[in-house]
Amino acid sequence: MASKQLWRWHGITGDGNAQDGMLWAESRTLLLMALQQQMVTPLSLKRIAINSAQWRGDKSAEVIHQLATLLKAGLTLSEGLALLAEQHPSKQWQALLQSLAHDLEQGIAFSNALLPWSEVFPPLYQAMIRTGELTGKLDECCFELARQQKAQRQLTDKVKSALRYPIIILAMAIMVVVAMLHFVLPEFAAIYKTFNTPLPALTQGIMTLADFSGEWSWLLVLFGFLLAIANKLLMRRPTWLIVRQKLLLRIPIMGSLMRGQKLTQIFTILALTQSAGITFLQGVESVRETMRCPYWVQLLTQIQHDISNG
Repeated sequence: MASKQLWRWHGITGDGNAQDGMLWAESRTLLLMALQQQMVTPLSLKRIAINSAQWRGDKSAEVIHQLATLLKAGLTLSEGLALLAEQHPSKQWQALLQSLAHDLEQGIAFSNALLPWSEVFPPLYQAMIRTGELTGKLDECCFELARQQKAQRQLTDKVKSALRYPIIILAMAIMVVVAMLHFVLPEFAAIYKTFNTPLPALTQGIMTLADFSGEWSWLLVLFGFLLAIANKLLMRRPTWLIVRQKLLLRIPIMGSLMRGQKLTQIFTILALTQSAGITFLQGVESVRETMRCPYWVQLLTQIQHDISNG
């Protein structure tokens, strides 16, 4: 999707009427070709900035839920997408839904049409939609997907709410410690010096640490900056992602939450594929396709291999 650009166009249709709209295209040339296929003579073209906030997970889940409702009511997939495009308040969502409806009219499967839009519809969406296409239960899969996304979002909100207070307390504690190191302890040191009394060993050690942090704070900032750059570069390497995931899973509380979230995702998809009549191995394959982290992909691949070998 990174190469997709949103364009606003104004032109004349084949019957001579003025018309305007918005289209996704990778370049101005491809946009002109798309308009030509629609028998539109463009008069003006303008590239529109994309609002990334419109691609939040709750908005994607809402669209999928509405689509499932329309499918349940008896509309075809392309008709449902076209109707959603007409009613959606966001222009870029309108253009996206129209693009998906156009792909379906060209004979492209819905799951394949979602592939270029992984930023909007993550691999989990694509796997669930593909499961619905294989089983003929697309509406049920969409309902289940929307339900799962809502439950995951509620869990995420609860975790954020639970962590907010400890983070605030930790930040305040750090501020108090820094203030003591740089303002309170020097005053105590001056008092001890007045009475020609040596500082206690612990206090002296803390003072030394404070002096070091004050003198070499720029080096610590530079080291943190270099660590951030190194982590960003290493994120491209599957080996580092596996090691990083293992380390994160060992963190108390946070690791348990991450493991629970992944296991919930895995067993939700497995339960759906099993109820739809798909074989267990195919279900595991569907789960594996939804995983972005190489650690979980590796585990599921090993599970597939072990099951295949009996």
